[in-house]
Amino acid sequence: MRYFLLVSASVLTVIISALPLARTFGQVQNPTEAKAPNEDAKACGGGALDPDVGIEACSRLLDQEVRDSAQRRAIALTFRGMAWKAKGDLKKAVADLTEAIGLDEGFVPAYETRADLLRDNDQCDLALPEYDRVIKLARDRPSAYISRALCLSTKDQLQGAGEDLDRAIKLDANNAGGYAMTALGIKARLDIARNEVDDALKSYDAAIALDPKLPALYLDRGAVLSAKGDQDMALMDYDRATKLDESNVGGFAVAARILKGRLEASRGNFDAAVGEYEQAIKLDPKRISLYLDRARLWNLKGDTDRALTDYSEAIKVDPTNALAFNSRGDLYRNQGDYQHAIADYDQAVEKQPNDLTAFGNRALVRFYQGEFVKAADDLKRVVDAAPNAYPALLLYVTKSRDGDARDAKSDLTKISAKLKAGDWPYPIVEFYLGKQSLRVTEGVAKTPEQRCETQFYIGEWHLLRKDRSEAAKALQAAADTCPKNFVEYRGALEELKRLK
Repeated sequence: MRYFLLVSASVLTVIISALPLARTFGQVQNPTEAKAPNEDAKACGGGALDPDVGIEACSRLLDQEVRDSAQRRAIALTFRGMAWKAKGDLKKAVADLTEAIGLDEGFVPAYETRADLLRDNDQCDLALPEYDRVIKLARDRPSAYISRALCLSTKDQLQGAGEDLDRAIKLDANNAGGYAMTALGIKARLDIARNEVDDALKSYDAAIALDPKLPALYLDRGAVLSAKGDQDMALMDYDRATKLDESNVGGFAVAARILKGRLEASRGNFDAAVGEYEQAIKLDPKRISLYLDRARLWNLKGDTDRALTDYSEAIKVDPTNALAFNSRGDLYRNQGDYQHAIADYDQAVEKQPNDLTAFGNRALVRFYQGEFVKAADDLKRVVDAAPNAYPALLLYVTKSRDGDARDAKSDLTKISAKLKAGDWPYPIVEFYLGKQSLRVTEGVAKTPEQRCETQFYIGEWHLLRKDRSEAAKALQAAADTCPKNFVEYRGALEELKRLK
């Protein structure tokens, strides 16, 4: 966790800066090429923030200035280990930290940094004994209790984690080192994991009392309040976070605008939600998700032109983003502009070949256009990767419409074995396989949505039997009763056009 890394670095900086480096280090052989020892000590201590500079400075200290002092070598090695960690070279980081421990077995920062490195690498089994050693050597070190709590929480040892966090809070009761506030924030999240929302809010309240100028705490508390249903209080917290980071230096203002926008949208206040996203975009105009979210809001308001503009702007910001192409393709599809929809889905497939969403969406448009062979190809890819009743039914229809009814039934039989019999629309799968009568299938559908879907697939069944009259009746029923955002609604409309 970067926060603890920086705290450790600051502690070590105090240690190394306090040592009389200039008097005890060897003479610099070439003053014009080498930095002064104190400069190297400072640069070495900041290696976690500027790894390359820190590594060079620490290496110079190790090579020239601290050869005869085990303690100073341990300090420099620990700093360099932090820099290697920040650079992403875990092997070299562990090597330096292990060497530091070998030079000074009581040097707590080296143990703790190595433990942090193991924890960050999802190796808490190895990190926990290290934290135990740190705490044994320095029982008054709050950062070690916090870090051990994080590891314990990954093992669902929430009680032990909570006890460690309480110790950290007591050791830094006035939040002089920022540990109490950090521990309270983590404790709140553990409370949420235990579904103890009121306790979580108390922890956030206490953390905010210690550091009322930290916007992240207001964002977290706001999210908890929103989930609890106290939306007005949540909005107040989001506003506080925004004011504390008005220029979005830490990214909190944009995060607060997003959360506030989503909350307003959930209340049906779409104008207010759009306003929040407009402010967020002003702060971070290169963030593609903001345009995508606002486009969805425009859609909900029925303003498809502005939605289209936002999707296009998202693509302009990042022409490689498959989601943006797929989303704009959905808008074109719902407008009946199949040519542009296919073009966007083609782009989405090209940008992200393993994303099944674009294949499924392209299959729908091809089905609407009557391109059953191409639709079946896309659907086969979707169903093979992730068996699901809806694409499986449409695959059966498209293959059968192409004259390959035997293969269509074989595919559906294989897929049905991977589906849950109790899930909707499994009864329609059974109907297509001849295991259930038409009347029983109609009776199984309970909700209006299920009944409208049933009529669509019954209409397709009649089409496969060349019964155009009965097909038209069922498809018209689907068109009349299905929500307009349902696949079956537009599918029914296109089939009815072909029947005329």
